[in-house]
Amino acid sequence: MAAALTRLSDALYPRQRLTLLLLLAPPLIWFGVVYLGALFNLLATSVFKLDDFSGRVTTELTLQNFLDLLAPANVDVVVRSTLMALMVTAACVAIVLLFLTKPLSYMPNAVLAAVVFIIAVRLVDIAGMRGILRRRPVEFGIACATAAIVVRMSR
Repeated sequence: MAAALTRLSDALYPRQRLTLLLLLAPPLIWFGVVYLGALFNLLATSVFKLDDFSGRVTTELTLQNFLDLLAPANVDVVVRSTLMALMVTAACVAIVLLFLTKPLSYMPNAVLAAVVFIIAVRLVDIAGMRGILRRRPVEFGIACATAAIVVRMSR
């Protein structure tokens, strides 16, 4: 068994693209089949009509389900869910600040700087800023001034 694994390792070592393909194939297949398949199924069934009397799904196509999303009861559910997610996030931040400050202080500054830098870079939407520059140059100037003030005040 060890000899077979050694031969496999020796065969895959110079073929890094094949190794990468073999490592990424299972999660990509799962993502493509299971996740995207379920999303497509959900989207396909969302345009069918629900019979009010029997509760059965009929094959009559309609967009009424999407219009029903704007009903006050559904909007209330969205608001409550969003507020709950916000409260859970705030609780997690509070727990980290209260109980994990000391352990995180041992983390090297370079690692923290890299994490903050990566997060900050991903927050900037370059394509969106270009669109704002084309459509509303004044708002682009305000956004740039705001970014400059934030960077200046963070020093």
